[in-house]
Amino acid sequence: MQARQTMKCQPISQVPAGTPPPLPIEITKDSYPEAANRYKLLVIDCWAPWCVPCKQMTPIVEALHESMKGKVTFGFLNTDEHQDLAMQFSVMGIPTLLVVKDGKHVDSIVGVKPKGEVERRLREHL
Repeated sequence: MQARQTMKCQPISQVPAGTPPPLPIEITKDSYPEAANRYKLLVIDCWAPWCVPCKQMTPIVEALHESMKGKVTFGFLNTDEHQDLAMQFSVMGIPTLLVVKDGKHVDSIVGVKPKGEVERRLREHL
């Protein structure tokens, strides 16, 4: 599945337990509980195909996925396809990055932000 034109993601079922995923994982209503419990720090990028600002976040998320691999796990949540899960987190606008630590939603980063600011916010949770 292609989350955006340049960022691929994979189902969590394709990632062996105990290993960091080589690509961000696809977050769905069904996969979220396992992802939240499996990964100590999970960052979920809430997006939609029509969202231009979401596309602006792609290079930032790609870079952070590579630079923080093994410390932070990234996932994509298509809010058009999984509105119920987005509503569970009270996502009111996209792009939104949901920060889930030890299975609990601890932070949200709303809107397009510079890479340095996103990285700083995520490092606060390491």
